[in-house]
Amino acid sequence: MITPIELPLSRSFVDDNEPRVIRARLKQIVRSLKFTWHEGNYAFRIEGPDTSYHAADPDLAEVLSEFDLTINLGSCFDYRSRRDKYDLCFEDCWSGYFISDELAKNDKDLILIHLDDHADMMPTFLTWTPDGVFNLATGRLFNPKRSHDWVEAIKSGCVSIGDFITPLYFAGCKVHVRHLNNLPEDSSQPSQIVRAPCSYPEVTNYQFASLQKVSTNIRNGDGTYRAGDDPESLLKDIPEGKVILHIDLDYFINDFNGNIGTNAIASQCEMRRMAKVKLSRFFTAIKPLQSRLQRCVIATSPGFCSVRHWNWLLKELGAGLPAGLSKMR
Repeated sequence: MITPIELPLSRSFVDDNEPRVIRARLKQIVRSLKFTWHEGNYAFRIEGPDTSYHAADPDLAEVLSEFDLTINLGSCFDYRSRRDKYDLCFEDCWSGYFISDELAKNDKDLILIHLDDHADMMPTFLTWTPDGVFNLATGRLFNPKRSHDWVEAIKSGCVSIGDFITPLYFAGCKVHVRHLNNLPEDSSQPSQIVRAPCSYPEVTNYQFASLQKVSTNIRNGDGTYRAGDDPESLLKDIPEGKVILHIDLDYFINDFNGNIGTNAIASQCEMRRMAKVKLSRFFTAIKPLQSRLQRCVIATSPGFCSVRHWNWLLKELGAGLPAGLSKMR
């Protein structure tokens, strides 16, 4: 059972705005989370994940049974499994659940090779305090090295889609993200990343765990971030540390981007042709790093990448990933 997270609201925000404006702003703040607010109240509640974006994919319910006859729309958010070459989840927030195993082994720097149409480094609803970051639903310290803490944080809404990378920076090691996306690289040098509190003027007395990108070199940064669409360039000069490969299928094909009513921009044949080009370039670029890969996590991204592509993409990835990857766990 999910324990709601109750957060106070600024009196001026409630008193000075119409209810429709308040609800629209709260939806912007919570993003893919359920919330309730009653007119005139000076508080609102976060009530766990909101998966309404699943409706963007009209085929999702029908094709889910190809993975497991027990899966349906109501249970697919929680799906996660360990396969031969990779760990698999549907929602990308569960990627941190798997990565926690590697964080717990040692404090070496983490290098995350992140194939995704999105950065996944948005603010969380883990509360920022001088003593660490806390899950408000449990009242306990969140430790990114403990898989159970991820379960509690995801179910409560403290961690959700779009922000799973952010908590990794609170694991006590430096995190270096190399983000392979579909945008031209804006800099040949990595940006410095520092942990930083995030606050909203509408939500009083709370700060939340977040990250900040800084352009200048700093001595005590918490890691780096570099993004671009050229895998050969992006994966050169990877820092020392344990290398984790994270793949969101929407990097290869993003049919809907979570938007209900969106139609695919190209035919299935054309989208898969373009995906094969990306796959080929990535497999070539990752070869020099194969001996350093510790783990691979794949998220299928319901409501973004059509369920009709999942098995095809997973088969292509399974064929191209290193044969010994499962033995490295």
